[in-house]
Amino acid sequence: MKSLLEIPEGGGLSFRNCAAAKADPRIAKIAAIEDSKTRAQALFDLIDAGWLPPGEITSDTPTAPSFTLPPDGPMQSQDAAPIGGDEDQEDLRQDLLRKISNTIEAIGTSNEWAGLRASAEHYRTQITKPLPDIRLKRLYSAANTLRVAFEANTQVETLGRNTDLMPPLVFAALQDVVQTHGLFFMGFPNAAEIHAQMLAGLTGARRPAEVAAAAPLVESLENKPRALDAEDQAAMADDLAAAKGEGPSAEIGENSLRGRMWNMLGAFGRKVVALGSAGIATLSGHYFILWVQANEAAILAWLTLTQGAASGWFATVMAILKGLL
Repeated sequence: MKSLLEIPEGGGLSFRNCAAAKADPRIAKIAAIEDSKTRAQALFDLIDAGWLPPGEITSDTPTAPSFTLPPDGPMQSQDAAPIGGDEDQEDLRQDLLRKISNTIEAIGTSNEWAGLRASAEHYRTQITKPLPDIRLKRLYSAANTLRVAFEANTQVETLGRNTDLMPPLVFAALQDVVQTHGLFFMGFPNAAEIHAQMLAGLTGARRPAEVAAAAPLVESLENKPRALDAEDQAAMADDLAAAKGEGPSAEIGENSLRGRMWNMLGAFGRKVVALGSAGIATLSGHYFILWVQANEAAILAWLTLTQGAASGWFATVMAILKGLL
């Protein structure tokens, strides 16, 4: 390719509409250079500096909501509210609010059940809202984590491991919530679709390495509401807790965790590419961007585990980001 630099006449190396120019604003900028020798030299300089061909940012997975990154606010999901349902749904919501409050009171403040209490509080955050304000996948993640705890306790009781059992009052209250939640959630057609979709994704093949790689990323977003919406971080924490369990509900948590992380990082990548193409540098100091920069190696490790060779887009996006900051 470098022989093109010696061509005295002609158009030289042209790549204005190639895939790389469309995906990477640095290539698009070089492609617009009129002088062929200058254009070619600029390209070779970029390659010599370690440029890699851009990979396509992976599409969102339906196992989690899509995300958006506003210029002046945290990363947040585009979660849906419940649609339809009969007149009994509001009564069930109020019943669930009472029952989850009873569960939280029964759990108390013991460190032994702190994780269960956190998921119960996340559930209460959603079920406290009027029906139009509830976000279904956030509610689903919290409820699924409660279900994993309920099923685990049922299993240890069956095995006779009494020392691992929840206190009876906690288990009874939790059972009441899990059973009533099923009636409530499945009463909305779009909520029932979410559950059917999650069941369809069950394969029995667990990926503990992915969960372990995601854990420090999820934990690093805790108490960072200016980077990630607090309710979305709570849902991600619920999925992580569920994913550490066993059985189909735990696998649902694992799949939801993968989907949330996947879609969130994809939204980040598309935002950076769009701003890079427009030559707009508005991300400096954005808290989510600061989080990505601080956790770049861990994010790449997780993406490599989940997306394999398709994770190459992340290196390109980070290079574009560095040019914008």
